[in-house]
Amino acid sequence: MSGNTLHELFELQVEQNSRQTAVSFADQKISYQGLNQKANQLAHYLQEHSVTVDQPIALCMERSIEFFVAILAILKAGGAYIPLDPSFPEERLLMILNEANTTILITNSKWEKKLHRYNGKLINIENPSVWAEKSKDNPHNLTSAKNLAYIIYTSGSTGKPKGVMVEHGGVINYAQWFANYCDLHTKERIDFSSNPAFDFALTTSIIPLVLGLTVVICEDNIKKDPRQYLKFLQSSRVNFIKLTPSYFRVLVHEAKNHQMSLKQLKKIMLAGENLAKSDCQAWLNLYPVHILYNEYGPTETSVAVCLFKVDCNNIQSLGSNVPIGELVPNSQAYILDEELNPVADGNIGELFLTGECLARGYLNSPELTAKSFIKNPFNQEPNARLYKTGDLCRRLMKGEIECVGRIDHQIKIRGFRVEPAEVEERLAAHPLIKAAVVIAVDGLHSDKRLIAYYIPNDETLSLNERELKDYLKQYLPDYMIPGNFVEMQHFPLNANEKLDRFALIVPPISSGENYIAPRNHLEEQLAKIWASELGIESVGIHDDFFDLGGHSLLAARIISTINHSLKKEITLQQFYEFPTIAALSHLLKSVKKSEPFLPPDPHNESDLLPLGDFQLLLWLTNTFKPKARKLNICARRRFAGAIDVQKLNLALKRLLDKHEVLSFGIYSWIPAQYTRKELTFKIDEIDLRHLPETEHEATLEHSFDALIRFYPWPKNHPLLKVQLFRLEDNLSELQIALPHIISDDVSPSIIFSELSDFYLSSPTSPPLPDTAYRHYILAEKDLVEKQINQDLDFWENYLQDAYLVQFPSEHIVDHMKQAKLPYSTYCEIPKDALGHLRTFCSRNHLSLDDGLIGILALALRNCCKFSFKDNSAIVLNKIRSTRIDPKYDETIGCFLNLALLRLAVHEQSTLISVCQQAHHSTQTTSLHQACPNLIKLASVGTFRKRRKIMIEFGIKILSWIYGSFRSLKLHRQIIKCCSRLNNVRNNEFLINVNVHSSFWTQDSAEKYWFGFKAKQPRLYQFDLLNIDNVFDVCFLKSTENKPYIAISANLTSDFRESIIKEMIRIMNCETLEQTPQKDSFTILS
Repeated sequence: MSGNTLHELFELQVEQNSRQTAVSFADQKISYQGLNQKANQLAHYLQEHSVTVDQPIALCMERSIEFFVAILAILKAGGAYIPLDPSFPEERLLMILNEANTTILITNSKWEKKLHRYNGKLINIENPSVWAEKSKDNPHNLTSAKNLAYIIYTSGSTGKPKGVMVEHGGVINYAQWFANYCDLHTKERIDFSSNPAFDFALTTSIIPLVLGLTVVICEDNIKKDPRQYLKFLQSSRVNFIKLTPSYFRVLVHEAKNHQMSLKQLKKIMLAGENLAKSDCQAWLNLYPVHILYNEYGPTETSVAVCLFKVDCNNIQSLGSNVPIGELVPNSQAYILDEELNPVADGNIGELFLTGECLARGYLNSPELTAKSFIKNPFNQEPNARLYKTGDLCRRLMKGEIECVGRIDHQIKIRGFRVEPAEVEERLAAHPLIKAAVVIAVDGLHSDKRLIAYYIPNDETLSLNERELKDYLKQYLPDYMIPGNFVEMQHFPLNANEKLDRFALIVPPISSGENYIAPRNHLEEQLAKIWASELGIESVGIHDDFFDLGGHSLLAARIISTINHSLKKEITLQQFYEFPTIAALSHLLKSVKKSEPFLPPDPHNESDLLPLGDFQLLLWLTNTFKPKARKLNICARRRFAGAIDVQKLNLALKRLLDKHEVLSFGIYSWIPAQYTRKELTFKIDEIDLRHLPETEHEATLEHSFDALIRFYPWPKNHPLLKVQLFRLEDNLSELQIALPHIISDDVSPSIIFSELSDFYLSSPTSPPLPDTAYRHYILAEKDLVEKQINQDLDFWENYLQDAYLVQFPSEHIVDHMKQAKLPYSTYCEIPKDALGHLRTFCSRNHLSLDDGLIGILALALRNCCKFSFKDNSAIVLNKIRSTRIDPKYDETIGCFLNLALLRLAVHEQSTLISVCQQAHHSTQTTSLHQACPNLIKLASVGTFRKRRKIMIEFGIKILSWIYGSFRSLKLHRQIIKCCSRLNNVRNNEFLINVNVHSSFWTQDSAEKYWFGFKAKQPRLYQFDLLNIDNVFDVCFLKSTENKPYIAISANLTSDFRESIIKEMIRIMNCETLEQTPQKDSFTILS
């Protein structure tokens, strides 16, 4: 990146991208050339008013195009800008202006009156006529990398804010690293919605302009309302956003309630506070293709100094707190003890930083600078410095750094840095207060709240909490105002007669003094929501939300919950105007109902529900030849106890009442399902106590095999079969079966869990019906209709040169069913082999699934060599769970789909290259996986390049169905594709990869079923889903937590076993050979 200053780099972008939009704001936009010319005119004007190198110029206005004109003009004139938040109290703004000794302040008409007491020159940016005649050419550059770019004021421990001076060189070092690490490209769109008075905002304001990106400004009223912000991200086509973890947590909450398509958004940077893995996981469950970045860096380190990438590939390997990651170049990090000695890895010490990232120091505060920026004992250069961050950290095994706390009392509140000492100083300055102490305590949702303790000058005078808040609001921003004030006669002291902050009693958050209970159902609902979010036992209808400790982020959460649960549409502004339950309930009565997020339930219009996409595949394999041999998903649980069958039957009835999918019927002549009424059910009870123990297992296995093959399902029976076996007086086993067409591998766990809960609980009312699977099907169909054309084009192009795997003819077995040969082969995976794979994937930044797919592809190549000799690619179908939305976590259903992956596997291919292809293919296809499975499969070159047309009876049936039943939403493209799928040659196989949801988890917790301790039955090696010319490989766990590979196909058992052995050999050998050696170092650089 050439150029020594920020404005020089911007001018370089003007030369290269003059017509590109630089900044967009609502219906306004300005090009790079236009912005440069406006900034140049103001810069010339500033130079005429004696602005020179390092001179601080204050800037007080909201985000706008004029804001960028002002910043660039200040930098071009040679000055350093000081961004001020216009919402700050007037006294605080004047304090900063006087402290910085600024002679010029740029603002707009809205804030001129508030700043009328400022003594310097005030420039109104909205009056450009004053400099309209100035030159549009770039001013002569007066500055270098060592000159100041900006001064940011943060909360100060001395009782007043301190100004951090940052030079151009440090910011440019960060900008270049940021662009490379986050893989940003010219013309990408970045959301600018953060407070410009803090260095947090540089990432999305001035830095994008030196990188040739487009800044999209978001208005404050939109950002404060998470639902409106999600809509903004959707409509503005933003690719990158930066948020505080506090706001991100609220956005996750909103996204769960009202999930929106965010196709353009790719990357989210999170900074300002510790980032929790749980929040990242929740977001990635909703948007699995997004990439998150955890950024760390005090204001004193030129925006930031560390980044850590979080995505679906590494989220499972993280601890509860996300590490802060990789250092910016030209910087080093040390974790030291109190004597400035390095601590051992894993031990906690204070984090010290050095290098180009460091700020110059604090403006007009040499003593404070010397205290925080100390001489670097590890560098002999005379000016080498270390910055004391005050953050307690430790280095993890992989070299990453994790923050665990502070050595002082500094805290972060909603991303803002707060020194309690500054609040204490201001409160103690109150004429009626003798002394004050302020502490921070943890609130709900990982928030912090401030509590102030004070000793009055006169104990006979009682100070009002509202008066104290109003007093502080004259000097401090809202986020620094304590939520509670506690009057004390004296402060507690420790044994050394020093203030004992830990002995201060934290008062509970309580309702107002004049509590009035809710008067109706709506007020009761609101009171319950408020109490839950605020952490209060009860809320009165006239209690003010903000007096109870509420703030903007909590308000946003409450609005999201109200809109979701009450199906209303209120805004943050309305909530501010009606901050009590009484007022808000009155408003809600007049607010229209919001449009539901889920598609309307068609149950009243038609009982006919189309099959889901994966359901359609299963229906076809059961309707047309070749037919599948295995149709049910089965599971079993064993427990030490004698269960009450009558109670179990009642529990089963409640389960069937709740899950409507269990009452579905599947038509055999059209791909549709419907709800059946008046079903009869009963648990089959089989007593084996009279048999010798040696015969128990054989009987159970035979029964389990019969369940797997149980078909057809009786018309008046639910789609759930339950069998209870009594093995001993205090030993039982429960076996269940569901048709695969309405279930997945998660569904049995839901059934056992809820059946056990219903058995142990006393029913008070019928369970609420769970119709979520119905909504899931309709949402899936709607998405297909919206994207079908672009998805079709993508798959036809992506898979045109991809082919099915060909197996050696001598290993293919015809008529396996007639010969009564097993379709499946099981093999346990050695613990060491799986450990090698984990290490290999971790070191190479791959998901574990990528590793399994790469190993399978190489094993197939080695065992079926003639299929991998040309330059074509093969296709693997990864069976993936579609339980992305948490609202489906407890719903029974077939939440599955095929993710087709294209892999070019040749004789020279290495494991790492194939795994990386799998990873890349997953990302490339992620936005098009909503496309119907039949269309994806029919796009494979194997089917497309054979001209033989085979329209069979089944295809005619499908065409007739589409014409007769419009409600099924069976797209015409699906029908067209069906004819292709009959063109499979005898030695060509579809490859299915199924990694069970439990495969990568280690469940060691002791379980109880129906109140009895669980026992571990052995794994039955039954046939998996088997259909001719389908090679199905499944990675699963036994009940003893042992990992297995199971392969099903109409191949000889010896050949299936040889493929599994080859996979394990690759796990043991190639994962070790291609794993980089672990680096060892003590300084992260």
